[in-house]
Amino acid sequence: MFGIPDLHWDTIILNMFSGKLDKLELVNTDFPGYISYWGVKILEEKLPLLKKEIWFSASCSEYSEECEYDVDGYSVDVIRTSPSHHIISIKHSPRVNEKFEE
Repeated sequence: MFGIPDLHWDTIILNMFSGKLDKLELVNTDFPGYISYWGVKILEEKLPLLKKEIWFSASCSEYSEECEYDVDGYSVDVIRTSPSHHIISIKHSPRVNEKFEE
């Protein structure tokens, strides 16, 4: 399912966090580009606007721009983990050091 091209995963993820969900990790090593470049940009912009104590991490498009910044109490990072793999991470400041398993 996470390999379906042209599906707006950013919208699906935003809708999930709009409900009760506050923690989500998605790792898709077979098709890391399921969250597109523009999907990453939308998540960077809109997840912090939910004003919720979220913890989000996901593999994403290899064309994503690396970044690291804080906005309105959220840490936003997009890092390259290999030549064809990036991770987007958006976490409420008190949860930055929290691991997914906790």
